[in-house]
Amino acid sequence: MSTMIRSIKKAVTSPRVTKTRSKTSKAETSQISPDTIISQSKLAQSTDIHIDNQSVASFSSDAANSHSDQSHTSQIDSHESINDLNPIDDIQRMMKQLLPKISLMEQDIKSIKQQQDEALNIKWKVTTIEQDMVAMKSTNESLTKENKLIKEKLLGYEAYSRRNNLRLRNVPEGPTPLMTTLTDIFKMMELTDINKIMIDDLHRKGAPDSKRTRVILFRLVLRTDRERIWKARSKLKGTKYILDEDLPHEYERQQSILRPLLITAKSKGMKSTMVGNKVAINSKLFGVEDINSLPPDLDPAQACITENDNVLCFFWQIFIHVKLFQMQIQS
Repeated sequence: MSTMIRSIKKAVTSPRVTKTRSKTSKAETSQISPDTIISQSKLAQSTDIHIDNQSVASFSSDAANSHSDQSHTSQIDSHESINDLNPIDDIQRMMKQLLPKISLMEQDIKSIKQQQDEALNIKWKVTTIEQDMVAMKSTNESLTKENKLIKEKLLGYEAYSRRNNLRLRNVPEGPTPLMTTLTDIFKMMELTDINKIMIDDLHRKGAPDSKRTRVILFRLVLRTDRERIWKARSKLKGTKYILDEDLPHEYERQQSILRPLLITAKSKGMKSTMVGNKVAINSKLFGVEDINSLPPDLDPAQACITENDNVLCFFWQIFIHVKLFQMQIQS
């Protein structure tokens, strides 16, 4: 036990105690009596034990404090090292940096979605408009056909209402009554029973004009009288008088277009005549709608050219007329 105390004492004895002990002189030791030495020895032992106990307690306290300080320092260092190694702060810092960008991306996505919705809405509208246009086109085509049929029917009704009318051209205007002039012309046509011909209406068409001679228009009561006069019109050939049917203006326009075809057919010896707004050639009717699909031998453009070994002739008036008509049809 004393050995252990001495070793602890030796390890923890302060320099002050050691120094104090070393200052004891040899002289003083030699002068002390044995009893004194024994009592001092006992006192020293008790003092040493007391000092040793205090030293041990102090050493233990210092060691504990040192261990506590080292442990606290170690914990701080460990905490700092953990904080240095912990990525949560970096992640939070990155999240804070990314939040504005994410907000912008959300706005962009919302804007793109709105644009997409608008595009889909526009696409739907365009599709609806296209469907409406297709329906309107079909309706327009149907209405065009119906309009054409109605127009043709109206023209037919108008022509039918004028079926008993005839027009006489190039009759000079003067004081002579129209009935007297018309009777004289009937005599030139070698008509019989002129007194039995019943005329419903007789007048000149249009207002007086010094630059032109107005046409005489007359309406016959009986269809038979109209046909008899119409068939005798060839008797006026070689005179200045021309007997025509009273047709609607549209019929007259179509006849002017078809007249080159009539001339072509007659030049080839075909039996042809004008019937209303059509040309009858060998008992087959041709209208303005057939002008671009005529047989080659009836094409007026081909008939306008006459060629032999030495001469190439063009009948310009008929040719230009046909070309103008073709332009009208195409437009």
